[in-house]
Amino acid sequence: MKKSWVFIIQCLFISTTLNAQISYGVLIQNFGRNGSGGVMADSITAFTYSTIRLLESPPQGVGLFLEYRLKSRLPLMLRGELNYRTGRSLNFDLLVVNNVTGKISPSSYSSLKPTYNFEIPLDLSYLILKRGMHVFKKVVDLEVGLLVGVSFQFQSRGDKVAYQSDNASGISDVNLAIYNSMKSLNYFYNYGLRVKFWNFILIYKYDQLLTNSATNDLNVWGNTYPYRTTYQYQSVSLGYTFSFKKKNGKY
Repeated sequence: MKKSWVFIIQCLFISTTLNAQISYGVLIQNFGRNGSGGVMADSITAFTYSTIRLLESPPQGVGLFLEYRLKSRLPLMLRGELNYRTGRSLNFDLLVVNNVTGKISPSSYSSLKPTYNFEIPLDLSYLILKRGMHVFKKVVDLEVGLLVGVSFQFQSRGDKVAYQSDNASGISDVNLAIYNSMKSLNYFYNYGLRVKFWNFILIYKYDQLLTNSATNDLNVWGNTYPYRTTYQYQSVSLGYTFSFKKKNGKY
């Protein structure tokens, strides 16, 4: 996170010496998430899942953004954000399998809940449309651009188990091991669309996990079991932008 702030500060410093346009602002965000995975630990099989539909609930995130546009022949712009998202639960079913009879006991449902989630996207935007429009006797710009970039997601962990429906032997051990396997930092690539009208900016993005798993291998009962999970995010953000004012030809 520290390196990302250094990057943003460097952009600000460089932009003051170049013929560039800088803007910054605040945003609110709504996101959806689709995640799945699984692990088999001896007689216990865990199926993890996390599904949140886009726009199914009020906005869950707030953030700040910085846009850096160099006045060149190519309509390119760098965009950085720092977003805070409220925690949403990671749910999973644990099935207890009898290795002798092969019978499966009724599902045991558990839930882990992160307390917060910080996200730092760094994107490159390519402007594909810019048009002036008359609004209230004033000409304002409509801009449409494509986004592509990477995101760094820092995730905390809250209570080890928010809910557990079954206290059968081994269930609590696997719950704790899943909790400990969660990575605190994950990397995503993203792409999307940026629309600016007046001082308002609408962003739609799709984030896909870059690494092969959002979790480490499961360590329980002195053994290590392969544990793979994957996540995809969709997000819609609405922001309001401010621009640095020129004074004597300088920003």
